[in-house]
This record gives sequence, structure tokens and C-alpha cells, in this order.
Amino acid sequence: MDAGDDPVPPTSSSKNSDGQSNNKKTTLEEKLPSDKLMALDLAIIWSIEQCDNDELKKKMYGNILLVGGGLLFEGVESLLQYRVWLNLPPQYQSTASVNVLTRSKDVDPQYVCWKGGSILSVLDTIGEQWISREEWITHQSRIVREKALFSW
Repeated sequence: MDAGDDPVPPTSSSKNSDGQSNNKKTTLEEKLPSDKLMALDLAIIWSIEQCDNDELKKKMYGNILLVGGGLLFEGVESLLQYRVWLNLPPQYQSTASVNVLTRSKDVDPQYVCWKGGSILSVLDTIGEQWISREEWITHQSRIVREKALFSW
């Protein structure tokens, strides 16, 4: 894959009032559409950039772990590593190492979500998050937002 194949190039050209071309660096916020889906590499960068301090961000760039069975095709790790590196904010390009892993050592990626779900199901504190049949009939999908462990 060539850098020219990137759907969101790291730089953009614009013309000033004199009609001359200005090459300026595009910020991450300009690349991320607020109301549309975004590419996986940009979603990863955006998520990491939400961290509070630079040291934590560097650690996160060096430890990108993707779980699930959807990324089992050959070469996805190197492709994603290249794409994240290509769009890495300039202040980290000389100091941060980008490392992407799609498989954990001990769990088959296709079953890692099921393993997490099975652990959650036996926790005592999760009982209040369960949705009964009566709650579903009464409130339908609204009950999911009320009982979710995270806001969305």
C-alpha cells in the first residue's frame, strides 16, 4: 500500500487569497468527521489522544491491542501499524513506537468476547444490570441505555 492510497492524507493543500498554494499540516480534529464513521486507524489515534498526559499517550501508541474475530486476515497488524504511524501526531513521530497486536497469547481471538461475557455473568455486581422479560416488554430498547455500564 502506498502513502498515496491513504483516504485521509496527512497533509492538505489550500490556496490563500492570492491564489498561491499553501501546504499546511492537517490537525487530527480536522480529519475526524463528527457525524460519520471513521477509519479504524483514525479512531485509534482519536481515542489515544483523549488521554490526559503525553507519557500515557506514548504507552498507548506502543500497546494497541485489537480483540475479536473480525481482524484475523493476514497482514492486518502491519497495515494498521503503518496507517497509525502515517497519521501519528507530529510530536510523537520521533519518540513513540507504534505496536499493534491482534492476537493475545492464550485466547483464540474469536472467543475473547465470549470469555469476557462469561466472566461478567458470574460477578455479583452485574445482577442489577440484567434486563428481565417484563422490563424489556415495558420499556423495550430504552431499558438498555438505563442499565448499561457505560454511557452511549
